[in-house]
Amino acid sequence: MVKRSKLIAMMLIGLMIFTLEQPVLARENNPKAEITPQTYNYLVTTKCFLTDSGNGVLSVTGKTKTYESVDSITTTVYLQKNTSKGWVNVKSWTNSTNNKSSCNVKGTITVAKGYKYRAYCHHRAEKGKSIETNTSNTKAYLVE
Repeated sequence: MVKRSKLIAMMLIGLMIFTLEQPVLARENNPKAEITPQTYNYLVTTKCFLTDSGNGVLSVTGKTKTYESVDSITTTVYLQKNTSKGWVNVKSWTNSTNNKSSCNVKGTITVAKGYKYRAYCHHRAEKGKSIETNTSNTKAYLVE
């Protein structure tokens, strides 16, 4: 009886060691799927746009949308110029709305040709004691 118990114990220990040393193989179901968690309770869309109308005239637009009406939404759009010191603000435009779910702002300016510009936006939503902010920007654009 003791021999049999020792044999069973040895077999169980061997089985445990064998299973612990086995690698776990897993496969992704869809490797191209991208999961983006919702990180905001209110902000849903925060976008920036830059449009070249020709002759050095640039328009910049900022758009902020929320999932629902909030106490206050503010959108600020900056036209920035690329210099040796980095991106420098040329001009800014701001718009705020209360008890709405969207806020847009647009500005137009004539700029010097031969430089790179971009639109940079600051988005802000407030509801009760919650404040959510985000930034967005366009790619650099060379004005010719």
